[in-house]
Amino acid sequence: MKTLRLLLLTLPVAAVAQTVAPGPARPAPDATVLPEFTVNTSQHIDDYVASEAISGTRTGAKILELPYDVEVLTKEFIEDFRLYEQDEQMRFNANFTSRDPDSGTGGGNRLRGFEPLQMRDGLSRASPADLTNIAQVEVIKGPQSTLYGQTEPGGIVNYISKRPKETPGYRLTLANGNYDMNRVEFEATGPLVPKKLFYLFTTGYRTNKTDLEHYYSRRKIYTATLAYKLTPDTSVTAYWEQSRTTSNRGTGAVGLLVGSRQSGTNPLVRTGGVVSSVYLPLIRFNQMGPNDHYIRDYDGANVRIEHRFSPVWSARVNYEMVWKEFHQDRWSSGINYVPETGRLTSRTPFHQNQYDRAHSVQVDLLGRFTAAGVPQQVLFAGDYYRQAFENHSIQYSTADIANTALLRDSMRYLDPRNPDWTPADLSRVTRFTNLQLRRFFVKGATASYRASLLENRLIAMASARYNYVSALVDDLVAANFRKGYGAHDKVTYSTGANYRVSGDALVLFANYSASLNTGVAVDGGTGRIQQPERGRGPEAGVKGVFGGERFAYTLAAFDIRKDDIATPNPDYIAGVPPAGVPQYLGQGQEQARGADLSFSARVTPALTLLGTLGYVDAKIRKHETASLIGDRLTLVADKTASAVVRYSFLDGALKNLRVGAGWTYTGGTLVSAATATRAREFHSPYQLVNAFVSYTWKQQRLRHSLAVNGNNVFDKFYLNPSNKLGRGRETSTTYTLSF
Repeated sequence: MKTLRLLLLTLPVAAVAQTVAPGPARPAPDATVLPEFTVNTSQHIDDYVASEAISGTRTGAKILELPYDVEVLTKEFIEDFRLYEQDEQMRFNANFTSRDPDSGTGGGNRLRGFEPLQMRDGLSRASPADLTNIAQVEVIKGPQSTLYGQTEPGGIVNYISKRPKETPGYRLTLANGNYDMNRVEFEATGPLVPKKLFYLFTTGYRTNKTDLEHYYSRRKIYTATLAYKLTPDTSVTAYWEQSRTTSNRGTGAVGLLVGSRQSGTNPLVRTGGVVSSVYLPLIRFNQMGPNDHYIRDYDGANVRIEHRFSPVWSARVNYEMVWKEFHQDRWSSGINYVPETGRLTSRTPFHQNQYDRAHSVQVDLLGRFTAAGVPQQVLFAGDYYRQAFENHSIQYSTADIANTALLRDSMRYLDPRNPDWTPADLSRVTRFTNLQLRRFFVKGATASYRASLLENRLIAMASARYNYVSALVDDLVAANFRKGYGAHDKVTYSTGANYRVSGDALVLFANYSASLNTGVAVDGGTGRIQQPERGRGPEAGVKGVFGGERFAYTLAAFDIRKDDIATPNPDYIAGVPPAGVPQYLGQGQEQARGADLSFSARVTPALTLLGTLGYVDAKIRKHETASLIGDRLTLVADKTASAVVRYSFLDGALKNLRVGAGWTYTGGTLVSAATATRAREFHSPYQLVNAFVSYTWKQQRLRHSLAVNGNNVFDKFYLNPSNKLGRGRETSTTYTLSF
């Protein structure tokens, strides 16, 4: 409320407001030398509708000319609806199933049935996405590994960073809402040396809670960017970012354990039984209580050099260093409610540390020329990536009488009606359950060719990539092996074309592409590095813009197969010698077939409409467990849909007022297949509605904006696929000052 009072005191008297064009101001041009490697957000069709993307070719290109399905969320759209987390943003993307806003950079989200790779500016060691420094979000769908090497067959989510601007600009944002939501954000940009040196500085801080007991999340972020134009054809950009997220994020909902029986003399100790479902009476109960402490630190530095050798040839070199750390004190998860005792099943104190150090280099050589009257483009690219990763998991041993005896039954077997949150003595948490050191090396080289034929009616492309992956793993705890090593080299490819049937209004496109997941699995029984998972499949559809670029659409159909999936070996028992019994049998296959549609319409200068539709049939085709063959893939909604309407009042008494509403639909989702210890779990479809109203006015050079937002307006009850309670109705007030 302090922030809200500050907002109200900051607002000038409305009577002095001056006329200004409604909506956000067009962004100033980026301080960039080579448009070949960037997207110009100031030239988009609409502040909600992007015309360019960089993710489809590693170079700036018009979306209409790409033989892929590419969807873009602009910063203006995300800010209008206050979509701070990836799961909130991606509900407006066809065939995207969002899992959990607290699950990190991968998060178990699903795009066309498979977990997408999350990137920042084409680099995979991305920090958590934050509106503070993002220009737009690009989603390129399908198995596109020739672009950046590693990717799942569903596609890539690429966050494009802001760049310094050529003209000075300053922006302050203050927001306050229910669930103790507070947000402060500041941005400053412009020239330090006219026409030579430009800067961008951003900082942000955000806090919030949810309906889950004891939950909280705090994030702070700082970024600084310098862009130096050495010559009209050469620039150097240096970028630094630091963020810290602290949280008590809890776990998934408590399950209901049925059919268990007493084991031993203590009636609270149970064995057997099946988790039948989520136990709804405890849906807001946080099993971790107030003792879950989660910290994720990110530090990253990036240097990018761009140079144009001639009107034909340009080059870019991109180098990035990343440091990540993750620390958490909590209790073991997977806790279930036992109706016979009225208690939860056993839990023990748990501590985890992760350390991640990575170096990435990208080199791009781009040629654009016309030969024999045919405009052509060639791209030669090389990538190198090295990662050192350590994971330490430490907890009490259930067989360690000296330690577990210090835990009262009221602490180990919680009574949810009267929980005992006494902190455990973490100094006694010394038994390593995981102590693993990993070293990954990935090298790749790409050659890509595009040509515009038949007076630009036909645009054809072909790409090929060589990938080399090696990994060294030391596991100092596993009973079956101590050290594992493996190396694989693979070739992936992509070919596609666009054909203008009727100008830009009707464009046919098709591609056949392959993917490669270089994050390979390590066999706990043999120590061998498993074959990288590969995907492949066709995509075809139509896209177009018409009516003076007021209307745009993309309709695509796809059929993706994923092979070499490491499936569990039923003869392997973790931690039990002898060595040599494999943990995985790489014989799994998954398939996703479906279609998605996206469209936009500026019906009038005041009215903008957006929409998406998606359908996917995602199933297991091969598996060591015969009963799973033909079953649905987990965490994948079979249908998705969204609709957005925004109206800007251009004249009259309500001039400069904007209103908008958004609707999303997430279809039925299989959360868990039936196993010996868990019943089949399925989440029903749900719909959510967001809305906003904002007013903008000007006082001399100062531009003010006041917005009121409501997310999940009808307070819809739902569970996300990670079995966490979805966010309830959220309301917020945001004030922005810019000049």
